[in-house]
Order: sequence, then C-alpha cells, then structure tokens
Amino acid sequence: MGWKPTIDGKQRQFSREEAKTLQSFPESFSFSGNYYETWQRLGNSVPPLFMMAISIYVRQKILSGLISIQHASTRGGQLF
Repeated sequence: MGWKPTIDGKQRQFSREEAKTLQSFPESFSFSGNYYETWQRLGNSVPPLFMMAISIYVRQKILSGLISIQHASTRGGQLF
C-alpha cells in the first residue's frame, strides 16, 4: 500500500482505485473479495502492460529462433 502527500503536505494511503490505475488495470476491471483480499490481489498481480511487454519480448525471441520451446524442456525449463 503506497502513501502519497496531499496538498497540505500530509500523507495519505493510495486508494484501491488509484493503485489499480497505477498498475495499468482498466477502469472496468474489478478485484473480488474484501478490503484486505483486494489489496493482496493488487500486490500479487502482474500489471497488464508489464505482462504485455514480457509476452511481446518472448514472442519475438521464439519467432526469431532464439528460444526453442522444445529444447528448453530438456534444460530444466530454462528458456534462455
């Protein structure tokens, strides 16, 4: 849970909506559960834009032949 200063210099905690926005979740996305479960899910989640960047990178490496999925399974699952 993050803290941010207010206009009068005091600090307040981010709201769940602010934290969700900072992590690039769309406005329409909702986390289920109570207050603490929602914060836990936010904290344990991979932000969508970050996951998209990872998937684009891995896809490019697979298509360029730098990663062989078949070969990776024989090396204990290591892709690189």
